[in-house]
Formats: sequence, C-alpha cells, structure tokens
Amino acid sequence: MHYKKLKGTNRMFSRLSYGGLALYYQSQDKAIELINTAIDRGINYFDCDEAGNQFVPNLVYEDTKNKLGQVLKTRRHEVSVGIKCMFATGSEVARDIDRALSYIFKGTSREVIDLFHIAHVDVDEKLDRLLAPDGGLAAAEQAKAEGKIDYILVASHNPRVLMRAIKTGRFDVAEFPFTLIEQEYLNEVIPYCNQNNIGTIIMKPVGGGQMAACAALSLRWIAQHEVDIIIPGMKSIEELTQNIAAVEGNQPLSEAEIR
Repeated sequence: MHYKKLKGTNRMFSRLSYGGLALYYQSQDKAIELINTAIDRGINYFDCDEAGNQFVPNLVYEDTKNKLGQVLKTRRHEVSVGIKCMFATGSEVARDIDRALSYIFKGTSREVIDLFHIAHVDVDEKLDRLLAPDGGLAAAEQAKAEGKIDYILVASHNPRVLMRAIKTGRFDVAEFPFTLIEQEYLNEVIPYCNQNNIGTIIMKPVGGGQMAACAALSLRWIAQHEVDIIIPGMKSIEELTQNIAAVEGNQPLSEAEIR
C-alpha cells in the first residue's frame, strides 16, 4: 500500500482510504469483515458517514459505534478516523464531538477524534454560521485545544464556498468531490490547498456510484493529480481489491482511455 503525508497534518495516510457510507448499508458482521480486511490490506483511514442519521442527534454515531467502533477496541492504533458533523452552531458541534468520543472512541487505546469534519458547507449562510464568534468552528477549535480532536476538516460540494472557508486559514484539511466529469476543483481549490499546506481528501471519486462501471479508470485519473487521499465507498471485498489495484498500479490514463 502506498502512503502519503496528508498536508495540514503530521500523519501518513494510505492513498486509497475508506469512504464509510457503504458500510452504513451493510450488516454489522459484513461491515466488520470489510473493515478488518481493509486494515489487513494496508488501509489506515476511515471516513465515517451515517447517511440521514447524521442529521438526527439521538441517532448519529450509533451505526459507527456498532461497526467501526467494535474494530477500534483492538485495532485503534492501526487507523485514523474521520468523524462527520452536519451542524453549524457552537452548541451543536460541541454536542457531536462529545457524543462521538463517548460512542466510538471511549475505551479504545486512543480516545481522540483524528479528523473532525464540518460537513456539507455548501452555502454561504452555513459558512457564516460556522464562522460566527459562537459558531461551530470556534467550538471545534476549542475541542482541538482541549485535545479532543487532532485536526479540523471542512467538506463542501461548492468550490466557491470551499475557497471562502479555506482562505480563513482555520481548516487543516479540505474534502470535496473530484472526478473526470467534475473537474472545477482543479481551477482554484487544489492549487490553493497545495500551496498553503492544506490536506486534500477526495470524496465521491466514482460520482457517488454513478461511474461504477468505470471506477478503476476514475480512480486512476484522480491518482495522477496532486491530491492526497481518495476515499471511495466499498461494499464488497471484490470492490476493495479492485480499487486498491487501480490506485496502487500508479498507471496514468492513456489518451485513448480518456476519450
């Protein structure tokens, strides 16, 4: 497995890492099998996602607790974990940080959130709420100062809003979609991150499943660009094996393949 330093951090991450949404739709036993197999094959970062439950305060992190959380009891030292928060106010973000720590990391060998995602920052209004003096970003920064989280990540599907966010200098890592058919992040976001030591994580590298028929080609195309980590969702051992081969092969697309 190829590892790369995630800019904005002091950590080496597997270039191909694990997008967690696919695990949400698996049974507990199947998800735990996938997680353990991924770790055995060198993947050392899991980007958690609980679909609609992310928006329900009394349900969020339950699924991760029952799947990845079980693996972390014995393998915490082998992986880094990204925890997602969909909310924007200070009280909401602080609540989610404490809930994730209690539900997922408590009792493991390292009770800290590696990457805390402030997610779906797609509109100016949400970013404004985050940046307010009593907003979610201030709460995340306080948690970082207290040792509850290591790094703060902003995730967005809007390159203009994402540029606003990362130009504040308050985020360590940026996460965004990037594919052959969604290349606008090449214009400003990726160059800015690389020039300013901000980590880059590519979500939805096969278009949220819409490009599944050409997943290997999409992953190879992304891997030839100056981005740090790629996190496809993988719902089977077969997909895991194929995706590792696509990224580890380090073979740029030919002109014929691009056409």
